[in-house]
Amino acid sequence: MDSKEQETTAKTLDKPEAICFTSGPKGALFGAGVIHAWLASDRDPPLVAAGISTGAVTVAAMQKSYRELNKAEEEDLERARWSWFRRYLGMITNNPLDFLWKSFPSTVDFFSEKPPVKDPSVPKPLKIEESEARRHYSILTTVGVWLTALPIQVRTVASVAVYWVRWKERYGPSALSLICFVANLAKAFVGLAWHLISSPRFFSETHFRKPPWSSRKDARAWGFPIRPLFGWTWVLAFLIVVIHPAIDVMTLFFGDPVTKSVLFTATILTFGLPIAFPWKLATLLFKELGISQGLLRGFQLKRRLFDLFEDDVVGPTNNKEMYALLVSAALQQQHQVWPNKEYSVVKGLLAAPAIPGIFPPERVAKRDLMNYTAVDEHALLVDGVG
Repeated sequence: MDSKEQETTAKTLDKPEAICFTSGPKGALFGAGVIHAWLASDRDPPLVAAGISTGAVTVAAMQKSYRELNKAEEEDLERARWSWFRRYLGMITNNPLDFLWKSFPSTVDFFSEKPPVKDPSVPKPLKIEESEARRHYSILTTVGVWLTALPIQVRTVASVAVYWVRWKERYGPSALSLICFVANLAKAFVGLAWHLISSPRFFSETHFRKPPWSSRKDARAWGFPIRPLFGWTWVLAFLIVVIHPAIDVMTLFFGDPVTKSVLFTATILTFGLPIAFPWKLATLLFKELGISQGLLRGFQLKRRLFDLFEDDVVGPTNNKEMYALLVSAALQQQHQVWPNKEYSVVKGLLAAPAIPGIFPPERVAKRDLMNYTAVDEHALLVDGVG
């Protein structure tokens, strides 16, 4: 390289730089290599770094590595350069999905009658969420036990799907397919309704809530100490399925014609509407379980992120730091968003990899977001890859 090329290269390196990290497991490992090379070369951090999904974690890791380096004394630079980065490297190489498996009930939990054990090592800012996560974990375990005794045969569910397809695609006699579809759907609904009534699966809320005389702020507000798995709506189901037909039978013998007609219509609606709109019943049950927006809770992920980043903010705190763009998608609009510079890194990273259906969307105020133009005051953020 001649002197002119060296001069051109030096001018290029002196200009502000920007870097963008891709998503996925391969992107996370490649991003770790980029951070390692950047630190080893003793170069200044880029002006801005952007990332989406797991790439957002890489961005935050690069920002944190340089923050630790900037805080170090001159004689302690080498230790500061690699100590935190080694922790991050261990997180993404040794059981990187450990937080996901900890959110699922294990085989032992299905045979235990005790609630999940409280973790005393949880940092104080996360204690309330730890209580919520243990409660949700207990609900998932109870649901698993409840499903093992569900009196609905697999062939009934398969018949519902088969006859629905046959009716929609006009395979064979349409009327016969529709009748078989409704019959199997009614059979499945009756089995589900009976199981809701006969097996409510009560569990205690006292393990996750504080008593009214306690001043603790690390637990849920104390309410009714015992509740059914699907909430108290099962009592309404009991009244509808058992008492209502009994009243109809009595009215047929002792009631006047107008009352008979009204109760007959009410009975048809009572049993017909859930069969005609089964997804409404499913929505109600999922809401009672707390899984209508996501099957799992993000506490275990937040715990790991908090151990790494603690109270760091997204934006630079001095002119030597880089700006981290943690990109995610808002359900209320098409273009992507990112948190402003005062926002917490941990909360921003919770939104970036929030996969719809698995983790619930992260609810973020409009004032904390950049590039958010929807009218809603709170955005629901999810992984922006899709």
